Amino acid sequence: MRKLIDLSQPIENKGHARPFHPTPVVWTHLSHEESAPIWKKGGFSAMVKGVIVSDHSGSHTDAYTHMDTRPSAESIDQLPLHLFFTEAVCIDCSHVPPRTFITVNHIREGLAKAKLELKRGDTFLYHTNHYERYFKDRTKWWTEFAGLDGEAMNFLADAGVVNVGTEAFSIDNCPTGNRGRRSPWPSGPARAAPSLLAFSRHTEPRCRARR
Repeated sequence: MRKLIDLSQPIENKGHARPFHPTPVVWTHLSHEESAPIWKKGGFSAMVKGVIVSDHSGSHTDAYTHMDTRPSAESIDQLPLHLFFTEAVCIDCSHVPPRTFITVNHIREGLAKAKLELKRGDTFLYHTNHYERYFKDRTKWWTEFAGLDGEAMNFLADAGVVNVGTEAFSIDNCPTGNRGRRSPWPSGPARAAPSLLAFSRHTEPRCRARR
């Protein structure tokens, strides 16, 4: 039986959010103490939680609509579930400095070092050590990480990869590290093909350098 690994980070009240995105809100809308009098005779109570999040809260996948302006681009609710349950490889990119780019050479070196090969239909994960270093420091959490450049994304797309994921804020580089470049989101064109899904903010230390 295939082993499924949960890579999601928690969503908490007033938890991590990008400066230009809504902050998650989680509250108890109805508690057991509040509801018990409603069903006093039956000795029954219930609790109801309220949750307000954006489509980029916590661990999330950027649907094709995130980068693709065409009306035919699929939104997250239109994507088939099989795209989210695949085999995966993970390589170690923790040596790549924050605010720089992970290149094709980094990917090839990481795969060779771990004795891994990409297969069509794979999910590709790369570990940057961002979660361990910066998750508790919100001033650095959304800036201090390395991201894939456009050539690396095209390389993965040509290899038949269907998902690309990182534990960092984004698979791209932080805009503050991209001044002077043509685009602050160099992986965008490959993601808008559409050919690749990107997901961010997962926890994959358990998956380092392995299939």
